[in-house]
Amino acid sequence: MLSRLPQKGTESENEKDKLVYFSYINDMPISAADIAKETRKDAVLSKVLQYTLTGWPNCSEDDNLKPFFQRREEITTEAGVLQWGLRVIIPQKYGNRIQNELHEGHLGMNKIKAMARPYVHWPKIDLDIEKMVKDCHRYAEGKNMPAAAPSKPWERIHVDFAEYEGQKYLVLIDALSKWPEIIPMTTTTAQNK
Repeated sequence: MLSRLPQKGTESENEKDKLVYFSYINDMPISAADIAKETRKDAVLSKVLQYTLTGWPNCSEDDNLKPFFQRREEITTEAGVLQWGLRVIIPQKYGNRIQNELHEGHLGMNKIKAMARPYVHWPKIDLDIEKMVKDCHRYAEGKNMPAAAPSKPWERIHVDFAEYEGQKYLVLIDALSKWPEIIPMTTTTAQNK
């Protein structure tokens, strides 16, 4: 209840909040006005918007509304755009477009989910992202491709710097035999040989 009480403040503070909000939401690949328009057209989100503005019923039997009903105390609206916390609730029409924007770099499932979670939300977002990534041919080609085992010594090495008691070392390890070569270094710059 306390989070819903209006805060005392000047008009300029409220204007600053709106400016930050609209700067944030208008940086998205879809404008706030487009999201608000589609929210009003979407059968489920239009009900969520109405309930958020006028009050939620005590229970919901509609399976489509259940994900929102469970979060009803955390859903707010600004200029017709629904938000769950700081996440913008995306209408179904724009779900694929947002996914394509997130998937543009082919970063993999976990990174795409991590990029999406702070900013956007829709029911089954994780499942949609998983399906999109699994259907991606580029992802499938590189998935779980183990590095070929070396066939001879020093064909593949692991290199790193280490420090022990103030002394720096260059550590090389042969991937086949696991033989270490440890070279004392005075500095760890590329010019040092």
